Amino acid sequence: MKNVWSLCVIAASGVVGAAQAQTPLVSLGSDGQGSALGLMDAAAGGTTVAVTAGGGAALLSGGSLTPLTGFSLAGTRVSGDGRVAVQSVFSQNRWQPRVWRNGQATDLARPQLGARVLSANADGTVLAGFATVPLPIPGFSAFVATRWTRTNNGWTYAANDRLSVTQLVSANGIVVASGPGPAEVDAQENYAALWYPDGTVEILPNIAESAGFVTPLAATADAGVIVGTAEVLVVPPGGGEFFSRLVPVVWERVNGAWNVAMLPGQAEGELPPAALSIHVTTGGAIIASEAWVWERGASGYGAPRPLTEYLTRRRCDVQGWSGLQLVDVSADGTAWFGTGLNLRAPSGPREEGWVVRPPSAPCDDIDFDNDTVFPSDQDVAAFFAVLAGAECPSGLPLTCDSLDFNGNLVTPEDQDVIDFFRVLAGDTCD
Repeated sequence: MKNVWSLCVIAASGVVGAAQAQTPLVSLGSDGQGSALGLMDAAAGGTTVAVTAGGGAALLSGGSLTPLTGFSLAGTRVSGDGRVAVQSVFSQNRWQPRVWRNGQATDLARPQLGARVLSANADGTVLAGFATVPLPIPGFSAFVATRWTRTNNGWTYAANDRLSVTQLVSANGIVVASGPGPAEVDAQENYAALWYPDGTVEILPNIAESAGFVTPLAATADAGVIVGTAEVLVVPPGGGEFFSRLVPVVWERVNGAWNVAMLPGQAEGELPPAALSIHVTTGGAIIASEAWVWERGASGYGAPRPLTEYLTRRRCDVQGWSGLQLVDVSADGTAWFGTGLNLRAPSGPREEGWVVRPPSAPCDDIDFDNDTVFPSDQDVAAFFAVLAGAECPSGLPLTCDSLDFNGNLVTPEDQDVIDFFRVLAGDTCD
């Protein structure tokens, strides 16, 4: 029996039902314009999801829907444990940051010109965003990175004018921001940087092709792997006017030093597909944008696969869906959330929120090459050929399975090899 993933509608009961669920909770397009507003953010493990419902924002968790009083329709983010939600509300011509905790919404401190809160760490004790501050030149203002920290006496506010916008705080409370800020007027280029809890700032290296904005967007729990976008200039091969494009970038801390690279394109020498949002799973094993997925192998990240192809290779049934777009990946990589057109909806095709979760069965069967003959030496040969970086051996009727034999979203790893041989020997995988 194959280790099958399922793509499901988020159902009204709060549980995840089949794709043919009769009463979806999130009917995207609730703004009347057909926009995909319904699915906003997910906590670790996907146990809590921020959604739009009933004309406002809400948390869907454990089969119940909790309205976020004082929150509007868009832009809600949740902490990794799902207990804290943050949002910025536009009021009196400026942004007011707001936090929801223990059933109550609280306005956060901000400078006179306003601030936005855009991220929360694992337990919701550190929030990050940016504020608008005046410059010495009358009538001019700039963005500075901001951080709110929960203490026994409430929330403390701090700003860092060496940095500008931040949309990210790691699970351990490190703020990852863009620079330069207004205090770095002599900076020659844009960059990403880490703002540590003790106030120190570490500037990260930039890709050589960078020609504009650099925006870190996601990080692993320890901020050891960071992904984001960088603006590069593109010159058409046949000549003509150059144009700018946002490409996905990954920073990795290796032996105390930072490596930075643009993610690969579909073919050698090509730029990667453009990305506006990007996500990373535990350990940096998988990076995903709204439409593409990169998996890390023994020699680094491979060429991107379209999201639909990636889900299909994971044996996820995507039939009956069109235009799948990824909105969020839970911090531990065990739940993928997005939007798409559900062609099987009872009332006709409609935009809905979906979730993909790993299967309950731990491991695949051992028919790795899918030739329906197993156990066989050919399955072992095919497994190690693909593990070494080769394509699935030719002449077979179907493609080989994923190297993630145990379905834990970490690949390649020794445990997949161990589990493969355990099952081959007739043992179970748990």
